[in-house]
Amino acid sequence: DSHEFQTKPIRKQAKVIAQKASSIAKKEGKNEKEQKEAYENAYNDFLRKSPGTRDAIIGETKDNKDKDRDRDKDRVDESSSKRDRDGSKDKDRKRRRRDDSREKRDRDRDRDRREKEEDSDRERRRSRSRH
Repeated sequence: DSHEFQTKPIRKQAKVIAQKASSIAKKEGKNEKEQKEAYENAYNDFLRKSPGTRDAIIGETKDNKDKDRDRDKDRVDESSSKRDRDGSKDKDRKRRRRDDSREKRDRDRDRDRREKEEDSDRERRRSRSRH
């Protein structure tokens, strides 16, 4: 978190330059997506070229993001193959969860029914005692 305070002036400069790049793109008749792209490119380029900010602000370069995405994809592939092996465990777990929720629903329904009966009994007793 402290890097944000150390790099704030540099990020402000980057924002100004990026806004100029975006306005130039707008003057050139480019659409919003291209303007946004120009803004982001100018902003990130400025930060990359500024000393000591590349790791502090950007942290992950495009290459790192690609590596992370590939790694995450591999994890998903591994987990899905594990899921295939453990499919029966998942089914059992879901079945237990479903059974538990049914039991809870039945318990709640029975409790509500009992309470309703008790209330009606009390009401009958009250009405008899009044007469």
